[in-house]
Amino acid sequence: MAGDAAKLADARRPHHVGRSDWSTARVRGPHARGPPSQADDWTWIIHSPEESSQCVDRLVELRVDFIKVHDGLARESYLAIAAASKRGHSRSWAHVPASMTPAEASDLGQKSIEHFEFVPKSCHVLFESVVGGAPRHLPSGCDPQST
Repeated sequence: MAGDAAKLADARRPHHVGRSDWSTARVRGPHARGPPSQADDWTWIIHSPEESSQCVDRLVELRVDFIKVHDGLARESYLAIAAASKRGHSRSWAHVPASMTPAEASDLGQKSIEHFEFVPKSCHVLFESVVGGAPRHLPSGCDPQST
């Protein structure tokens, strides 16, 4: 789920389809991360909401299927990516930055959440199914306001 957006988008063009079946591949561009991450072909560093919108516009031009936000992205930048994604009809599948809650990300249209790296191990019990509908014990520090 990472890659150079231009190379991946080019692989889906008709002149490549004859070599392999990339026509149905789902493509996403580089991670959209906040500072102090390092930029490379697979990572774009977003410093502001304006850069968020530019990032989404560029990825939509490249015909990516979804945009992967990552850890460290500022709340305002995430909100701008979510808004720009809706305008560009792209989807956001990603990590949830520490600046957002999973519920907020979902409410903004994020279609998947990768890894849950920010959830303390003691709270992983919240993702287990409840047998017989029994009430679930809420571990200390795992209430929605603290996660």
